[in-house]
Amino acid sequence: MARNALAHIDPDCAYEVWRNVASAIIGQFGKDDPDTFRLFDDWSKGTAEKPAQKYNPRAIREQYAGFEASTVTMGSVEWRAKKGGWKPTSELLNRLTAMSPRSVGAPGELLTEVAAERLSSAELELYLEELRRVTGIGKTALKQSIKEIQRELARNHGGQHSGREPAAVSLVKLGRECELWEIQGPPTRAIRDSL
Repeated sequence: MARNALAHIDPDCAYEVWRNVASAIIGQFGKDDPDTFRLFDDWSKGTAEKPAQKYNPRAIREQYAGFEASTVTMGSVEWRAKKGGWKPTSELLNRLTAMSPRSVGAPGELLTEVAAERLSSAELELYLEELRRVTGIGKTALKQSIKEIQRELARNHGGQHSGREPAAVSLVKLGRECELWEIQGPPTRAIRDSL
């Protein structure tokens, strides 16, 4: 989803804006993650329809190496993207919004889809609210499960297979929660908080 937001910001913007976008991306996703650089580099190139005039692959890599996270957040990037016409929705968020609590088959699959997205904090809050609404599971438990799935995905992506299915622990917890929900109705706050 961050990629969609960036598509609404001209990469040929002023240097300060360009640097701030890099700092926000680094702050959100981590500088050591190769996908973070790829996201920044892809945005800096522009699009096939409108390639960036200032793009220089060597200079981008050198400057990126010197950038650090700063006080600029993805909220600032989202603000600038909204000025460029971005609306923070995605196919997955649209599906979640259209779901009713009874239409959720396997929450673990939804969580895995959300975990695979590159979301800013504000975007994650939108997803968490919809997931909470359709699953009855608290936002804190959902956020912890998503982080666990992201760690597992990162381990598997890095070639270090852990010997188990991705996010098996989270999915088992969620599976138990859903079974209880089907038997007893939506979980009480005490049950949700215990996850």
